[in-house]
Amino acid sequence: MNFRFFKAVFLSNIRESEALFWFFLFPVLLLTILCVIFTNMGTEDVHFTAAVLDQGGNGVGSTIVRQIFDEISAEKEGRTPLFTITPVKTREEGERFLKEQRVNIFIEIPEDFDPKFSQILFFSRFTGNKTEAPSILIHQVKVRDASSIATEVMKQILTMINGEAAKRMGVTLPEVTVDSKTVGSVQTFSMADYMFVGVILMSFFSAGFFGLAGDIANYKYEKIFKRISATPAKTKDYFIAALLTILCTCALSFLLVFVYGRFVFNLSFDIFKPGALLYVLLACVTSIAFGLFLGSVSKTPNTAAALGNVLFFPMQFLGGLYFTIFSLSPWVDWFIHINPMTYLAAGIRQEMGLLSSPFKPFMHYTVPLIWVVVLTCLSFLLFRWGGEEA
Repeated sequence: MNFRFFKAVFLSNIRESEALFWFFLFPVLLLTILCVIFTNMGTEDVHFTAAVLDQGGNGVGSTIVRQIFDEISAEKEGRTPLFTITPVKTREEGERFLKEQRVNIFIEIPEDFDPKFSQILFFSRFTGNKTEAPSILIHQVKVRDASSIATEVMKQILTMINGEAAKRMGVTLPEVTVDSKTVGSVQTFSMADYMFVGVILMSFFSAGFFGLAGDIANYKYEKIFKRISATPAKTKDYFIAALLTILCTCALSFLLVFVYGRFVFNLSFDIFKPGALLYVLLACVTSIAFGLFLGSVSKTPNTAAALGNVLFFPMQFLGGLYFTIFSLSPWVDWFIHINPMTYLAAGIRQEMGLLSSPFKPFMHYTVPLIWVVVLTCLSFLLFRWGGEEA
């Protein structure tokens, strides 16, 4: 390892005004803008979404529940309904919708709901005895404010079951119990922590897409690689220095944004958990792989910049860096599920205790690693020292 080469490449990169802005100043500005906007959004029109698994049958109790759901999900005088109800066929599907943030809550009407309701109805009318009340289970994610609020609202709405039964049957029933089940972490959700993850990933991938890719393309275009090969220095020294420069740039950007966010927005230290840091390192490696590939296939710096923009912005905004992406059009769903940013963002946030990931744990690192291996191999195959035709 030629440390003089590394020092020259590193200082050359950080002295550039564009690098200082995009890798250090811009992430700080972006974090500020996102936190200010998304933590102060108004909520004038209250609207929630719920997935419902109805296993109760066609008895009186289930009929009343369905009528209540129809009432709260119906549009009246052009106003947005309080709830949008989405039927699901299995518990797994309902929990998946909840984890993917397609719905705020998941309501489960168990199979024994109608039998218990009818049993209570019978004993209340003829014997006065009371048996165990039927129950409805609401699945929620406490780290999401909308999920917690929707749960409390739904609990109040479902108390209407008792009033409806009393009105129709002329009997007083024990209250139908509404239990809640927490899905995912129970840590207090922080919008600043959520946005910090997105900003850091954006910064890391910017270093690869535009920093490393542009430098490699420029060295090829200016025939600098050939000049290096004519000196005692070795070309591999440049690549080692460039990779270390990217890692150092990412580390400095990470620490700068975290220190700023910690003092201004009270970021938590959960990003320093070993699991989260492992994904942060994987994000750096994935960024380097993309930078190597774009630099290898580009003959000029302008080509590298154009290709970087074509890939970077769709990957950024369809990777869940700043907002949920699991309720978008099926036309882009395929891109979301092959995008390495999607899995890196979900993995980091899950390790931090912010949000449960909808993916199996192994996918968080498997998909990015597949990209790393494939892009690195293609880079070696397609790279030309002087930008000649392949």
